[in-house]
Amino acid sequence: MIRGERKRWCAAPVAAAAIVVFMSAGAARADVTVERTMKTAGFAGFGAGESTSVEKLSGLRKRDVSQMKMTGFLGKMAGDIGGDEITDIQKDAVWKLDHKKKTYTESRITPPPQSKEPGERQERRGKEEKPKVRVVRNEITVSEPGDHKTIGAYDCTHYVVTWVVETEDLETKARSESTMVSDLWTTPETSEIRALQKEETEFTKAWLKKIGWDMTDQEAQKMGLAMVGSMIGGDEESFRKGAKEVAEKMSKIKGYPIGTGVKWMLKSSGGEAAAKRGGGEGGGEAGGESGGMDLSKGLGGLMSAFGKKVAKGSGGSGGSSGGSSGGEQSGTKTVFDTYTEIRKISTGSLSDGEFAPPSGYKKVE
Repeated sequence: MIRGERKRWCAAPVAAAAIVVFMSAGAARADVTVERTMKTAGFAGFGAGESTSVEKLSGLRKRDVSQMKMTGFLGKMAGDIGGDEITDIQKDAVWKLDHKKKTYTESRITPPPQSKEPGERQERRGKEEKPKVRVVRNEITVSEPGDHKTIGAYDCTHYVVTWVVETEDLETKARSESTMVSDLWTTPETSEIRALQKEETEFTKAWLKKIGWDMTDQEAQKMGLAMVGSMIGGDEESFRKGAKEVAEKMSKIKGYPIGTGVKWMLKSSGGEAAAKRGGGEGGGEAGGESGGMDLSKGLGGLMSAFGKKVAKGSGGSGGSSGGSSGGEQSGTKTVFDTYTEIRKISTGSLSDGEFAPPSGYKKVE
């Protein structure tokens, strides 16, 4: 369960990275090993921890060896966790190794065929997925503070990307503001970095094709815009209009990111309808008795639910996020705060034995 929770942390970043990598250019093929570290405060305060990983890429094969230590309550229960997973796209196989038991499991990359839903259920799902919020402001800025630092063997320059999206709940008229701040520490590209980009590009394109996402660059861009629109609660066209401006601003960033920090904060101003409903007991639609937020509806649903929750309450200050902003303003909550670093990239030749279950390991179901 803990392993699955860790994968959910990375779901959104992985989806976005897949689109970016799919559209990237690369260099000549070479075996690549990349070592990373990550430190996260978790999602909405749940699942904080630190991890290290060693990823090895060779053609359409990848091996990811990770170690993770949870903190807080989960850390006491789970202790140190991690995994060793091998993916071979040509063999349509994913092997997960258990070195203590000397066993492994095997699964396919290709998803099983899906049965078509009855038309009535599809129509009902379509009605349920209508946007609950509208986007009233969508701004992105890129700045270069002028800071420099060394990460591993890399001299890095600091860039800050700030993305602000303000939405209005169509029912309550409450407004919510999402701010995602990305601190990027970039370094000039080297032959090792170009090799890593190439291997990641080829692997990701083949993996997307294997799971049924065989797309042109234009289709990938269109899907990326649609994904952003569905997450926020707006539509593809509204984000397409700003795509050119975003591309121009992002072009200010030079080099390859070695260190990446992402902090996502939500703030709500409440609303007249929400305030009226929030005066009673029981919570009703304003988040339910538990005050939980439905993450299945994406960022738009989360922002809508958060707006109702803040409007219902007294609007007091949020909890401490430990961020560089020196504390949160009234009604602001930090949803996600994480930092990753690439510690080393190398291009030494990798043996075939790195990409198969070890001899003597037993396959289990």
